[in-house]
Amino acid sequence: PPYGDIDDRIRGLLWAMGYTSVIWDYDTNDWQMAPGGTRTMSEVDAAFAQWIAAAPTDKTGHMVLEHELYQNTVDAAIANLPKVQSTWKTMPVSACMNDAHPYHEQNITLATMDGKSKTGVTGGNTTTSASVSASASATGSAGSSTASGSASHSTSDAASVVLSSVTGLAAAAAVAFTQMLL
Repeated sequence: PPYGDIDDRIRGLLWAMGYTSVIWDYDTNDWQMAPGGTRTMSEVDAAFAQWIAAAPTDKTGHMVLEHELYQNTVDAAIANLPKVQSTWKTMPVSACMNDAHPYHEQNITLATMDGKSKTGVTGGNTTTSASVSASASATGSAGSSTASGSASHSTSDAASVVLSSVTGLAAAAAVAFTQMLL
């Protein structure tokens, strides 16, 4: 949900619609990189670097909130994805939740983990992105959504990003990643 604002009312609405709310635990605050914003690309990079540095002692996976609101927020996710992938195994939220059918819609285009789009299917280990550019988002396609919303959008060619769309309830994308076992 927008701003992570969740309570029993929101949980009830999502449950009634067949959705599960998924909340992030890492946030680069990249939305503050908006035109005229206060956050810089190097500050977003530093947030990723801090999480990656802590990975050796980390015992859990994480959900990262990234936004595809502006080209620079998409660029930040793309720039940091290889670093994230070298530290954690990235995957869509649906894979984290073992949900083979994360979308209710039937005829949508999904980006797959291997970067090839599939049309007219639902589910699988895929994610979509609401407004990702052709160079866009984190594992699957910018930005991650059994989360909290439905998506029926076109996907970008950058399906190696795991940021998936949570449109309808938020204009954000979450990146799911779990720590790789060494």
